[in-house]
Amino acid sequence: MNFAEIEKEINTLAKKANDGTISIDEMAGGSFTISNGGVYGSLLSTPIINPLRFHSTVKTSICFHSLLFSDLDKMVACLVTAGLVLIVLLWTSAILGMHSIVARPMVVGGNVVPRPMMYIALTYDHRLIDGREAVFFLRRIKDVVEDPRRLLLDV
Repeated sequence: MNFAEIEKEINTLAKKANDGTISIDEMAGGSFTISNGGVYGSLLSTPIINPLRFHSTVKTSICFHSLLFSDLDKMVACLVTAGLVLIVLLWTSAILGMHSIVARPMVVGGNVVPRPMMYIALTYDHRLIDGREAVFFLRRIKDVVEDPRRLLLDV
């Protein structure tokens, strides 16, 4: 799927979920979750994977079906542009928790200045995902959120 197809599919699934017409087949197969506690004021938390447990949260998360870490740029593109819509899953290999963006003190050029900051946390099933790859994933998320041109230019 290209970016436009992923965004269209997310919107279609979100509408079906909101209308109560989404099917079990459309809810199955999710492997990665993005949870946005920031909309409720969360500053930091550790999301928990609930394997083989049905979970549904409307307008707080995005479900990516059969997402591989090689599809990271597509996932981040959806995260940055699609908004937060829906998750319904039966199994998750990882969950990315995102939190409120608030002004925090940062040292810039030797001076302490306020900067917008957001904590993110990744919980993953270590039987499926190597820790080294998880750290690279978080660094890539940080890079493209701080400078979305990296995503568009593939750098």
